[in-house]
Amino acid sequence: MARPRNDPGDVFGRAELALAGRMTPRNYDYLVGEGLMPNEHDVRALKRCAVIGAFGAAGVPLLLAAYLARGILDEFNQADGEAASGLNNLLSSFPPRARNWIGDRLPKTGDFNDYWLHRALRQHPHHRAGRACQGDALIEIVDREYVFVDTRSSPPLHRDYEAEKRLPPTMTVFGRIDGWRRNAAPQVAHFLSQLPPIGSPSHADEAERLIDAFADARENAVATTRVNVSLAIRRALDDIAAHRENRLIKGQSDD
Repeated sequence: MARPRNDPGDVFGRAELALAGRMTPRNYDYLVGEGLMPNEHDVRALKRCAVIGAFGAAGVPLLLAAYLARGILDEFNQADGEAASGLNNLLSSFPPRARNWIGDRLPKTGDFNDYWLHRALRQHPHHRAGRACQGDALIEIVDREYVFVDTRSSPPLHRDYEAEKRLPPTMTVFGRIDGWRRNAAPQVAHFLSQLPPIGSPSHADEAERLIDAFADARENAVATTRVNVSLAIRRALDDIAAHRENRLIKGQSDD
């Protein structure tokens, strides 16, 4: 796929990354100074900003949102260490002819990231921006403490414990947050870190007990924060694409 002249591709300026997180450039600089952003200006940094912005849209203060994003996103185990964009699921929902059309517009090396896939998808009239889709990665936080991950996958997830049947079929327990306070650094403890070692006699019983406690908390929640991180990433890519097109028309450049 040929790149237009002056197209920076999958390298993003400071203003673009701030836009991805729907924050000010000054706030972006603050997070960089606090060590809460990746050093690179790549897709990984864009995804982190997008998820911080999604938590912010849910009412989470900026610094806390950044700590939560850093503590939770590795759970999704993407190649870039961040959350899934859902673009591959979106592409698979297109008719075969449209998928072939988009494939012809991807880099021929086969070594491309979500920026290039989004760029190709956006060129096709079948693409509709701003829509949730099957397989999106969601984070649900109950009472500012209990964290769940929902992949909206099909077929449903395999269940190892009886207590997991109390959760939606695509949801798993992630862990607990300690220290949800404004301008504070919360600790995000993974579920497995709260259990005896795998293989020990008490591991399975403790896992059942802990999952039951999480399910109880969810069923009796006072307040729930739910964020579609995949949709947030796709919207960030949409925002940057529109921003670049607008600046290209005006003959401007980002810092």
